[in-house]
Amino acid sequence: MRWRQFLTPVISLSPEQARNLVAESGTNLTILDVRQPAEYAEGHIPGAMLMPLADLADGMRQLPAENPLLVYCAIGGRSRIAAQLLAGNGFSKVMNLSGGFKAWNGATGFGSYDSGLELFPQTLGLEQAIVTAWGLENALEAFYATQMGQAVQGDVADVFGTLAKMESSHKRRLQRQYADIVDAPIDGTGVEAAMARNLVEGGLTTEEYLARAKVDTNDVMEVLQFAMMLEAQAMDLYARAARRADDVETRAFLDAMTREEKSHLAQLATLLDRHLEGESHA
Repeated sequence: MRWRQFLTPVISLSPEQARNLVAESGTNLTILDVRQPAEYAEGHIPGAMLMPLADLADGMRQLPAENPLLVYCAIGGRSRIAAQLLAGNGFSKVMNLSGGFKAWNGATGFGSYDSGLELFPQTLGLEQAIVTAWGLENALEAFYATQMGQAVQGDVADVFGTLAKMESSHKRRLQRQYADIVDAPIDGTGVEAAMARNLVEGGLTTEEYLARAKVDTNDVMEVLQFAMMLEAQAMDLYARAARRADDVETRAFLDAMTREEKSHLAQLATLLDRHLEGESHA
């Protein structure tokens, strides 16, 4: 008898199936990264919870047993073992990502598991969470608006303009939500400056990352892909912050922000598809 027969079999999903699952699922889906912290920091599925395989036996009690679980590692070996261990311990909805993160080819977050969480302390209340989220959206809107003004190509300027409008619309909704609670507008003084540094790896501003990544801001495709990276980072941050929030209302708000960023990603993917189709017919 081979040793694998002692472990409970689990379903393995192809990268495409996993991407569809993540896109279609709400915040009840738990994405579990069983790699080491350094691997996670280099790139991970947005919103993924980090629990290295060596810590799983003691840490699995922290996982919601009633939620579906998508488990992944670098290439699929560690995650298969992790998924089998979880299934054998009562987790009934466990799936393994075949090929691991290497095969994922979807939205990616960067930075350590705690990266950016200083913006959302565990005890943060709903009011301050809204202000912080507004600051993040404001920083992105300002960045997109600046890039729109600097764009040489008209189609690139149009894309940056669309992105800025998305963030502006989101800001207005946050303003209304805040006003419903405190009957006053958001005072963003002192909030904006710190925000853009928490959306990309290593504390870089969006402008610094743009330069380091050598994104051609006159190329629509590169602009859209860069924007998708920023939105994925925001989604990743909100999801991680929601997971550790003490306050129920704050957690619900951060879950809603996670879904909003997922919606932004879907809109950007549609824009990218349209441009790809246009190029194929050119």
